[in-house]
Amino acid sequence: IVFGQLFMWNGYTGPSWDVFVDVVPDQGHRLVYETFAGGIHSGADFYINSAGIMIGETTVNQTPFKVEGTPQSNRIRLAAQYASSIDEVVKYLWNNNNGLYTNDWLIGDCKTDEIAIYCLGTQAAKLWRSSQREFYDGQVDWYWSNNNPKSLDIRKEYIVNANNAPVDLSFRPWDRDLAFWKFYEQHRGKIDAELGMKLVGSSPINRPHACDGKITTSAMAEKLMFHAHYGKVTCREMFVNENGRIPDLPLAIPRLSLGYTTFSPLTLAAMIAPLPRADRETRGAEITSEPDSLLTFPQEKLWANTVYPASNRDNWFVSATAGYWQTLHHLPKDAAKARVFLAHELAELNCRLLYTAAREGALIPSQAQTNYHLAKHYYVPKIRGTYLLHQIRLKVGNQRFAAMMNRLHDQYAGKNLTTADFIRLAESVTGDKLQEMVDAWINRDDLPDIHATCTLTPVDSLYRIHLQIRQNNKPYPLVTSVRIKTAKQYLWKKVEITRAAQEWSWETAQQPLEVTLNAGNDYPVAHDLYYTFTNFYDDFNSSVIVYGTARQIEANHTLARRFAQAAADRFTETILPVRKDCEFDVAEFKDHDVILLSLAGDNQWIKMAAEKSGAEFGNGFFTWRGVTHAAPHEGLMVVVPNPYNPERMVTLIAANSALQLHHMAKALPRFPQWALFKDDQVVERGYHEPNGAIALN
Repeated sequence: IVFGQLFMWNGYTGPSWDVFVDVVPDQGHRLVYETFAGGIHSGADFYINSAGIMIGETTVNQTPFKVEGTPQSNRIRLAAQYASSIDEVVKYLWNNNNGLYTNDWLIGDCKTDEIAIYCLGTQAAKLWRSSQREFYDGQVDWYWSNNNPKSLDIRKEYIVNANNAPVDLSFRPWDRDLAFWKFYEQHRGKIDAELGMKLVGSSPINRPHACDGKITTSAMAEKLMFHAHYGKVTCREMFVNENGRIPDLPLAIPRLSLGYTTFSPLTLAAMIAPLPRADRETRGAEITSEPDSLLTFPQEKLWANTVYPASNRDNWFVSATAGYWQTLHHLPKDAAKARVFLAHELAELNCRLLYTAAREGALIPSQAQTNYHLAKHYYVPKIRGTYLLHQIRLKVGNQRFAAMMNRLHDQYAGKNLTTADFIRLAESVTGDKLQEMVDAWINRDDLPDIHATCTLTPVDSLYRIHLQIRQNNKPYPLVTSVRIKTAKQYLWKKVEITRAAQEWSWETAQQPLEVTLNAGNDYPVAHDLYYTFTNFYDDFNSSVIVYGTARQIEANHTLARRFAQAAADRFTETILPVRKDCEFDVAEFKDHDVILLSLAGDNQWIKMAAEKSGAEFGNGFFTWRGVTHAAPHEGLMVVVPNPYNPERMVTLIAANSALQLHHMAKALPRFPQWALFKDDQVVERGYHEPNGAIALN
């Protein structure tokens, strides 16, 4: 068998189908398919499985929709994963077919060297197979498909149309049909992979919207191998806004031709298997030694209805209940992802609380007023109230917390609620004494001030961790977690703090490397790393962009101006001033919120400000969170306090190449305190960990 397929799609989004997925499932056959990032089926409709089955398709006109049926994407994935023969492919595609996305399916079986084509409508289907000598148009051992259905029964299904207009049922060979037949007549008996490449690279077989080409043979498919060409197989490039091939739309990129590559998934997998997994080495697997159901929240337990505040002093609840509802509503179902999501949400609240206090001063939530010129009367009650609800949930568990919140919202829907009402009902439903916890968050303006020490002692073949904490000032009743990092994993321990001084002990089989209290940000703490990129939008009138002049001055200058223009277009309506790093002094630095934008090693101020962020920048590389990034398509944005004036902030925008800086300068994404870029996409984002780990003695 020589088996080939072209993927034809809109030139704007077609480049996104640039992923080959190698799946080794628990059940069924190993399979390889072409798709887009995250695709669980092909979409480009090219599959090979370890049973020697090759599958490709072309789309034909749509036949009627059968609403009770199963989507094609589900049926073809089943066929690709479980079918061991042409008959089984047909069975999976036909069973419970809903008709949507009508196709000609080309199928090969390298075990028998049998080929087939299966034209599948809604109620009608037609299978031609070489073992039965079923060929159309007098050919032998040759099938082609090009969106033009050759089955009369399939064409009859087009009779159903909205206007009941007459349908021409006659088959008309298109120019591609004629070209396929001519190729067959010229090369029958001599067709190999090389001739296949010439065929898919010829016109009119290759249309302007073709995105790539794939060729395999029986011998190759037995090893899941194939040739693949990214970009136009005719090697005629597709550029944005030229000749109508790629429209000038956001994120449009040229469709460049990169030539054929021979893919060997079995070889690649063998090469990759022994390589170290950097993510596991640097961060560890998320493992908890005890069940932690509080990482997720059952959506059916979320409360409804709106409660009114009896007075301004009760605003904390109406704001906090709405905010915490959104947080729990968006919690990922996966516990590890939910842990990260929740930690980020709480870190954002911590940062906003500290930023607000730094600008406007502290506030006791129960003393809040309606105020039209100070934001703290809104933010402080909402944030401290949200932490209170979070602490109650950690203390009483999801079930009792959900019962409490639903009772509150049912009983006080459209009615006024006082803080006293909240305490009375909350204690009644949960069975816990909550007065002290409510007072700590609603009737105080300070934050928990906890100091921790940790000792590590070998005990036989184990390691004993002994953690001691001391709270200054009046103790907060708190529930939080302790994160223990080893060489291979993270362990999480839940702790409840009830006194001014307290201690806990745990034993682990692996040597602990770090111990961190409050790693999930369950309660806010005072620190100076509270600026986020959102603060740029809060107060941009004092911002200035400073670009580097060590190298590539014009590129840095142009991209700094581009960033200023993008910021004005998106939000500020004001073009921010742009300055050279060599003409910017300490006095000016002190008086501004500074945006440092350059190639990683080009800006003298970036290297100075990087010390506060924990990053390291050089020519063509940067190091962030213990990982060195040297690829030209990588970049980093980080927000830190102004080293010369803590009442101002600095935003570092650094890239490893001018093209990468171009992507970042036009993107202007919303991100928390740092964002790692690849091209114009943020691939990782997060918050600083200002407290760090507790020293192990």
